[in-house]
Amino acid sequence: MKSLKAAIGIGVRRASQRKQTGVATILVILMVGVGLVAVSVGTLHSMRNTQERQLAAHAQVNAQAGAWAAVEAVRQFLGKLTADQLAGLATGNSNSWNITGADGLTQTAIVRDIVPPAGTEKAYKIKAEIGAVAAAGQSSSTIEVVYEVTPGAAPANYNINGFLDFYNDLNMSGGIELKSTEDQRIKGLDFNVDGDFIAGGTGVMGDGIRNISVTGNISVGSDIKAKLLKGRNVSLTGGSMAEKIEAWGIPFGETGSKGSETSSLGGDTCCGVVRLGSWDSKVMPEVRANGEVYGKGSGAKTIHARKTVDLNSDGGYESVNSLVDILVKQIKTVPSGKTLDIHAAGNVTLSGTKVTSVKAGGNVNCSDKNIEFLITAAGSITNCKLAAGSSAPTPVALPTIPEVSRVELKRPTVDSWKLKDAANYAFELVDGKVQVTVKNINGLDDGIYYIGTYAPEHRREYLCKGVKATNKTQCDETITAKVSAFPFCTNGDDYNYCFAFDHTAKKMTMRGTTGNYALPPGVIWFNGDLVLETGPYFNTFVATKNITSSGDLVTYALNYAAAYDNKNPPSNAVCKNQYKLPIVDAYKGRYPKNYCSADGTYTPNALGNIALIAGGYDPADNPDLTKPTKYSGGMINLTAKNEIFGTLVAGDLLKTSGDTTVHGYVSAAGLQLIDSATNVVSAKTTIDLTNLPSTYKPNEIPNMGGGGTGTTAESKVLWTRYL
Repeated sequence: MKSLKAAIGIGVRRASQRKQTGVATILVILMVGVGLVAVSVGTLHSMRNTQERQLAAHAQVNAQAGAWAAVEAVRQFLGKLTADQLAGLATGNSNSWNITGADGLTQTAIVRDIVPPAGTEKAYKIKAEIGAVAAAGQSSSTIEVVYEVTPGAAPANYNINGFLDFYNDLNMSGGIELKSTEDQRIKGLDFNVDGDFIAGGTGVMGDGIRNISVTGNISVGSDIKAKLLKGRNVSLTGGSMAEKIEAWGIPFGETGSKGSETSSLGGDTCCGVVRLGSWDSKVMPEVRANGEVYGKGSGAKTIHARKTVDLNSDGGYESVNSLVDILVKQIKTVPSGKTLDIHAAGNVTLSGTKVTSVKAGGNVNCSDKNIEFLITAAGSITNCKLAAGSSAPTPVALPTIPEVSRVELKRPTVDSWKLKDAANYAFELVDGKVQVTVKNINGLDDGIYYIGTYAPEHRREYLCKGVKATNKTQCDETITAKVSAFPFCTNGDDYNYCFAFDHTAKKMTMRGTTGNYALPPGVIWFNGDLVLETGPYFNTFVATKNITSSGDLVTYALNYAAAYDNKNPPSNAVCKNQYKLPIVDAYKGRYPKNYCSADGTYTPNALGNIALIAGGYDPADNPDLTKPTKYSGGMINLTAKNEIFGTLVAGDLLKTSGDTTVHGYVSAAGLQLIDSATNVVSAKTTIDLTNLPSTYKPNEIPNMGGGGTGTTAESKVLWTRYL
């Protein structure tokens, strides 16, 4: 049977089928497994791609958010700038701004273009590229932005209070001579001292002084001529002449009186005393005092004192009035055709004196019965020879004597740091290099340069884009560096230097051979002490510390230099680089664009009125504005011989020890606030205010924080796009 089944295939097929079915099952399982693996791998790959896309998107969002935050920060910054500051913004890659942001995020801004307003427009169009880089996500975002900025107005310029304006005491032994125009003499020029004023030597000569106003004591032993001489106490022993003398101090013992007549501490207010010494028969028209008046020798026609008057010799007196007592001794004569009338609210004492009439609210006592007096007294009359019409006791109207008002002066704010952005050349000593930030110079890109030379034997300085690492006083000698270099000093030839730098002391000395020009015109700013030698210079000099002159200094402020005329035809020292020597070829066209137009037209501003300005509040001393303000420098010390065409502004003190002529105003603000510090004029100083050019206003300087806030700019975003 088996063989028959086998022969016919019964049972064999079923066994084969069962074997085939097992293989198929295995294949199916394998295929399903491969499919599951493929699905898993695909899922994992998809998940990874999704994660990468999410990470990239997250990183990009972070960078974009940083870029947009920077867009807003720049908008707010532009909204705080004035028109001059907007026009002076540097452009290009070399002048990018770094913006402080979150950790791991770097934000930058680059101004690409500035379009000033045209016609009646007021807004500037400023194109900028704002970028942010997120380091962790390795992503970046850059936005091109066009801002429309309507600039705010800068605070009004500050007007110096007087042609001489001193804060702290002034000791003047060398004398001052004023040269003024007829118009100035008619209007009058003021002279202010916030402190004590001591004048000897030749005094103050010349006509045109209106008021000499002093918050402290006045002690004058020389000639001074003014319409008003006013101080806390006034003592005259020389040939002073004023139409009116006033002492504003508060009499001793009265409310508000502090100190004594001779004390000079800050805040002292005693005593309102006037002392008239003996001089060459000069008679003041009027004296007013809150305290006593003492007269020896020549005196005053009229005296009004709220305390006792004591006169001890002839003095041209005609009317003497006091709210207390009057003592008159040894007045032998009365001016021809005049009378001498005495009027006191208290007692009157007459000794060896000729008096026309006496009115006393108290008693009258005479020492000589041989002299006849017309006396009216509310009290008794003793030992007097009475003229007809005399009477006592008789009610007497008391004299009316108004109080002399106090002298109050407001010192200017002088801060050279506020002027750095307005400088054409800003010098700083950095890491052994002399770094110069150039701004608004025609033919030079705005940016950072360095001072250096090009050969060891040549000492002429250049502005170059880099200096050698091995010798920081020598410029890079690459072709690119040489092409961009600019000769910054002309002092005779290549073998004479114009600068000496002390990096330890932070001091710069500038030297120009007399008769030669040393520097291109513009505003020179220096962080440290500045020493100026010889000249002439056609620059406004700004120093954050002190300025000292050496040698025969001649220097012109920009607004004065614009009209410099020392040859025929007239020359243009600022806008066309012309001097009494031929044009300096190296400086052709290197004019300050914020003062000069392309056709040579000069436009003045307040900073250009200043020849020298020193001192300021260093931001490094108070970076977070939590410390008391600290003033640095501010001394201007003029030695040897000086001729300065422009206004002098010392943030603290002025000292002169050489003959000095200033064609402009002088201000020393005393911002160190040291009561014992003193301004010293120990050599002849001439203030010459004649023949001033129309571009120069001697009393006008920039507002550096002393008053007025100006108006705020408006800034908005016009359009943006991603780059």
